[in-house]
Amino acid sequence: MDTSPYTPEEIRRWAHERRPHERERHPAPGERLLFRETDFGDAVPAIVTAVMDMSRPHNHWHRHGGLERTQGPGLPDQNVWRYDEASDRHVLKDDPWPWVQVAEIRFSEDGSERTGGDGELVTGSPRWCREARVRGSAGWLREGSRAHTGNYGSGE
Repeated sequence: MDTSPYTPEEIRRWAHERRPHERERHPAPGERLLFRETDFGDAVPAIVTAVMDMSRPHNHWHRHGGLERTQGPGLPDQNVWRYDEASDRHVLKDDPWPWVQVAEIRFSEDGSERTGGDGELVTGSPRWCREARVRGSAGWLREGSRAHTGNYGSGE
C-alpha cells in the first residue's frame, strides 16, 4: 500500500465527497469488521459494540458522562449533520460519518478466537473511531472494501 502522506485532494474526495455507490453502510452493534488503530497500521478483526445515535442532532460526546442533562444537546457533529438555512435546522448529511465503538477480537496462540468461561468472546477495550475512508487511515473498515484493498481508482 502507498504510505505517502495524504493529499488535501484525497481527503476531500474520499472523506467528504463520496458518491452514493462508494459509500459503506453504517455498521450495527454486534457486527464483525476490521479496525485499523493507526494510519497505515494492520487491520485486525473487531466487533462493533455501539454506534452513534443519529436519530436527532446532538453533540455525541454530551451523551457520555451526563453532559447532555446539564448542558443540553450541544452543537451537532459537523461530520454527521449540516445546517440547512432554508429550514433553520440541522439535517443529516447525505453521507454521515458517525462515531462507531469497536473492540478488537482477541485470539489464542492456535489462531482461534478466545472465549471466556461464560463462552463470551474476549475482546480488547472498546474504543470510538470513525470509518477509515482515506487510503490507509485509521478507523473501522470492512473486509474487501476500498479502504481494505487500497483500491482508490477514479471512483467512476
